[in-house]
Amino acid sequence: MNDAACHDRDVHALLGFYVIGKLDDDERRAVDRHLSDCSVCRAARDEIGPVVPALRLLGRSDVRDLVAEFGVPTMGEVRTAPAPDVPAPPPVAGSPAVVDRPVVADGPDAGRPPRRSERGGAPPGRPAATKRRWRRWQLSVGGLVVVVLAGAVATIVAQWPEQAAPQPAGITASGDSSAGVTIEIEIDAQIIRVTLDGLRSGLPYELYAVTGDGGTFRVAELTGASGAQEVEGELPVPADTVAFFSVRQADGAVVVTAEVGGAAPTDPPR
Repeated sequence: MNDAACHDRDVHALLGFYVIGKLDDDERRAVDRHLSDCSVCRAARDEIGPVVPALRLLGRSDVRDLVAEFGVPTMGEVRTAPAPDVPAPPPVAGSPAVVDRPVVADGPDAGRPPRRSERGGAPPGRPAATKRRWRRWQLSVGGLVVVVLAGAVATIVAQWPEQAAPQPAGITASGDSSAGVTIEIEIDAQIIRVTLDGLRSGLPYELYAVTGDGGTFRVAELTGASGAQEVEGELPVPADTVAFFSVRQADGAVVVTAEVGGAAPTDPPR
């Protein structure tokens, strides 16, 4: 066969699946037979190996863009595509062949060459844009490798589970004051758990979250008790925006603060 370019589109569509072991026995044997005669596809097969790990780094949207750019079918599309047309057998020797002769028109159009629509354009179901994509595909072996693998990797990526958005790790904060008040805070998602010790029994207090830009948000109200006490609430702002927490008395006086991540808190409003 002519090795300057390979025009067997069916094998091109299957070559990527061949390399990653996604063909059935019949398909693999067909590709093996083709590779025994086609040096272009053998070279592409040999170059595909190093490309596979790189394409596996692509996300779903990247693979969709790649497949849309080159018009490469996925495995499901390859296996459900209609079979190619089988050419008619040559006429038997000695039998007169039936030849369609063009009708010669009279008048001003006589003798003109037939228009393109009369000569016949691209075969049905294969628009010119698709043919251009295939020609662009065959421009270089490097481009061939990426395109051959695109459909195969698209099939694999479609089976990967969507990666969940990373959740922030648990946040902790602690602090103490010269008056002997201590505070320890744990945050899981938006739930905050606070352990306090040293508050004056029976007095009302409020717990505030202060963001990095100085915004102040009340988280919970509590009443002081002798010994350690625990308070649980829900943060009104994203946990990763909080710079520190403060416990205040009813008159606004700060009793104790707990910094998050070692950030230096701004002076809380009084």
